[in-house]
This record gives sequence, structure tokens and C-alpha cells, in this order.
Amino acid sequence: MQANVMPTSWVPSYSRLYPELTFAGLRYSSLSEDKTSPLHVVIGHTPAKVVRDALSAFMQRSNISIRGFTCDPDDAIAYRVRDIVQGWDLGPYLKTGIELAAAGYGHTPVDVQVHIALYTLVGLCVDDFIIDMHALQDDILSFYKEELAGEAKNFIHDRAVTTDTSASAAPTDTVDAIVGAVHAARSILKGQKDKETLQRWLVGFAAFHFQTARYRLKELTGSEFI
Repeated sequence: MQANVMPTSWVPSYSRLYPELTFAGLRYSSLSEDKTSPLHVVIGHTPAKVVRDALSAFMQRSNISIRGFTCDPDDAIAYRVRDIVQGWDLGPYLKTGIELAAAGYGHTPVDVQVHIALYTLVGLCVDDFIIDMHALQDDILSFYKEELAGEAKNFIHDRAVTTDTSASAAPTDTVDAIVGAVHAARSILKGQKDKETLQRWLVGFAAFHFQTARYRLKELTGSEFI
């Protein structure tokens, strides 16, 4: 079985932004592999500056604050999930699934958070919801760790290629798209409870990335957002 090839029945949400891309049957993000370079090899653009500017714009313009944010303080979600999956060979996904469920969906009942954590563990696809706001937000929050690893096969670099811009400009364009999606979602929701639920999800999803060590955002931004 060929590795990292997406099934033809699944098309990522950002393909709707760029219909000229045909992802079916292609190795994920192969488009940018030979046309853009990680920022650390592009003169005048450091990953730290580009990502800090993009993160600052995203948090401020989306009106998201994660200061003092906590999730699963009593480890209730972690305890229940770990009890269910005893003996499973999950690698790093156990911790990620629990943290994402508790942070992003802490506004839901505990049973729901447990099911979401398990869904993440089994399917590894909660981050692939066909929702522009979710997909694009993940792309900008994951970008720094990918740049440090020298990866150019990702949405930011693909966007740079398809829009004939640079990898240093693509994060700003992506933030514009995220903010537009956030504002659109807020304008659609009419009930106060619905608006509060969306805001809680936005805060939790952002907090998950800042508080999870593998994304390395805390070492980049220090106490600026947390």
C-alpha cells in the first residue's frame, strides 16, 4: 500500500479555495515540494518573525484570548480515556486526542469529550473536518513547527505556489481567510448560547496548540498570549 496517498473520495476543504488543485491520487502537498523553500533558508525571512506576526494578527483580529485557560483540571477525561484504551498501541496520539478533546470541546458534557478523544485516537481525523475555519486555523497554528523541521509540503507552501506569492506572505493571506471565516460564522449564529459555544471552541482549539509542546508556540511567543 502506498504511503501518504489520500483516497480519491476525500478532498480537503482548502481545495474548495483553490479548485485548480487536483488532490485525488496525489501525495499530500507534493505541489509545493520543488517550488518553495522553508523560511529558514529564505534570506530575510525567519520562521520566528513570520509566524509571530501571523499569530499576533490571528489572535487579535479574531478576538481570541487564552490567558488563564485550563482544561480537564482534574484529569477526568484523561482517566476515563486511558481506562478504555488500556493495551492499545497509540504512540503519541493518546495524549493528543485527550488534550484536543478537553481543550476544544470542554463546553460539552464529559461523555462527549471522551467520545471525541476516542474518535481522534481511532480515526486520527478530527483535524480534517471539512470546515474552512478549522482546517485553516490548524494550518497557521502548525506552521512554525513544520518550518523548524524544514518541511515545505504543507498548505502554506501550497498556497504560496497557487497564488504566485511567497511562503513568507502566505501566512498573512491565510490569517485573512481564517478571520473572514470566523466573522462569517459569528454573523450566522443568532443565539447567544450558540455564539458562546463557538467562542469557547475557538479559544480551546487555539489554547490546545499553544499549550501542546510539539507545536513549540509557547517557546516562540512566551507569555504574549498565554
